[in-house]
Amino acid sequence: MADFPRSLIEFQQRFGDEAACAEYLVAARWPDGFVCPGCGGGKAWRLETKAWTYECASCGRQTSVTAGTIMHHSKLPLTAWFWAAYLMATHSNGISALQLQRQLAFGSYKRMEVVRPAVGIARERVAAIVSAGHVRQAGGDSRVKLRRRGCSGVGGK
Repeated sequence: MADFPRSLIEFQQRFGDEAACAEYLVAARWPDGFVCPGCGGGKAWRLETKAWTYECASCGRQTSVTAGTIMHHSKLPLTAWFWAAYLMATHSNGISALQLQRQLAFGSYKRMEVVRPAVGIARERVAAIVSAGHVRQAGGDSRVKLRRRGCSGVGGK
């Protein structure tokens, strides 16, 4: 998996459309290839009728790349979720729901009432990964900065 994007341009190039976001989620979820959460089978096909959903060839269980994430069952496009996560992770002092609404050009503040808290839950974990990357670049111990943020290690566990 590639490093965290270092600029807005790099982010836009990597996650510019739904397919790129979904491919990233597939690679993150199944780095060694598909594994069925039901039976452990390693073969599946992508369903044409459901966005980013795979069906296990062994047991028939359907699994979305967003299952178990804050994006699951959302009507928002993956690109909106990715942008919200990026903006929240890269604003060191945080970002208000109103500012996020303006940045993402959402017409309704009500959407931000759903997106911002959900992304906020994941923000500490993303921020810990981003911080670890910054500390490693400086040649330091990645655990030092994470502990100051209240995390015990990379990934915030």
